[in-house]
Amino acid sequence: MNRFVVLLAAVLGAAPAIARADAHVEYRLHYQADAACPGADRFAAEVAARLGFVPWSDVPVETLVVAIVADDPGFRGELRRADGAHKVLRAATCSTLVAALASAAAVAIDPGLHPGAPLVVSAPDVVADGPRFERRWAPRTPLYVTGAGLATGAVGGLFWMLARANMDRFNAQIASQCAAGCDPQRPEVSSAYSYKGRAEWQNKVGLVALGAGAVTTLAGITMAFLNGPRLVESPRIAVTPTEDGVGVSVAGAF
Repeated sequence: MNRFVVLLAAVLGAAPAIARADAHVEYRLHYQADAACPGADRFAAEVAARLGFVPWSDVPVETLVVAIVADDPGFRGELRRADGAHKVLRAATCSTLVAALASAAAVAIDPGLHPGAPLVVSAPDVVADGPRFERRWAPRTPLYVTGAGLATGAVGGLFWMLARANMDRFNAQIASQCAAGCDPQRPEVSSAYSYKGRAEWQNKVGLVALGAGAVTTLAGITMAFLNGPRLVESPRIAVTPTEDGVGVSVAGAF
């Protein structure tokens, strides 16, 4: 009696898969993927494992097209059925994307796996493709550049102020010690000229730093203005009929 119950349960358990295999049309798989991705055999096997039967045939009624391309920073894949139903997904790794597309393909072949939700797949590392935005630089890079420019300008301003202070000391000593003229070689006069020499090189350093700071600050502000999010167009995957059935082409846009 127990053996009969076990046998009956096994038959009943296999019945839905057998019924689905009998009830659904056979497909031909057209699979094109980046060299870093799993091959067509693995994809076909993953779909069959999810369905519980092998949907592929050399004399198919329908065609299922899968195209996967590298699309920085990961991979982008499209699943398309002959009736126009399609799904575009994106993932960081191709193996993750292939697994998600295999799930979507199983649902496309047998919508009964997820009634009312054809071509729907849920995975934490996979996202449906949509508008993608990116910046020319990291968000904080213009801020760092602007800050560096302001800091350089501040250093330049400090040197310029020191130069003025030393030049004022020079003028004050010359005015007090050489009102009626004096010999520059005198010790007290030569010390005054040391202020002048110091002021000259400090003035040069200050002006160079002020100029560099102004240019760098302007560059940072310009970068901030240009660093707004911009739409990045993903490669287009086109599916066209050929003499052998279906052709897949990928076109990029810049």
